[in-house]
Amino acid sequence: MDGLEPTGYWNVLTSGGTGELCSHCADLRTRLEQMTTLYESEGLVANRLVEALEKADARAAHLESRLQTVGDALEDMVWQFACRYDDPPRMGTAGLSALENAFEVLGWDDPHPTPEIGCQSDGCTKTATSGSPTPEGYKWLCSVHFRMVNPPELGE
Repeated sequence: MDGLEPTGYWNVLTSGGTGELCSHCADLRTRLEQMTTLYESEGLVANRLVEALEKADARAAHLESRLQTVGDALEDMVWQFACRYDDPPRMGTAGLSALENAFEVLGWDDPHPTPEIGCQSDGCTKTATSGSPTPEGYKWLCSVHFRMVNPPELGE
């Protein structure tokens, strides 16, 4: 009787106060126990699903981080090995299939504009080749403007 005493309402639900449930109440109790078991098992399943989703989220975050790292490495390799074009500054694959694939993965056109490596002299559209101190501060300059800022000594 689960520690319940056959008193009060419980007495009404039992057969004449004997502590035995009437058949209708016994059936309801059985159904309630079945539903409780079902809900508990669904709760366990739900908890397992939540745990699995949390693990999947953590794994997805890890994979996203790794994918970002791979993308950054791929972009670094393209910057290292792609063919540089001048006026305006851009880089391209020069027909190399590995670079073509890398450009495609990065979503870049071939050639890819690279204004960040342009000559910092006002109005120049050439690619910077080296840096030099100038009266306005340190600048990246094309070979023409570099020679203007750093003229060769006579006899060199």
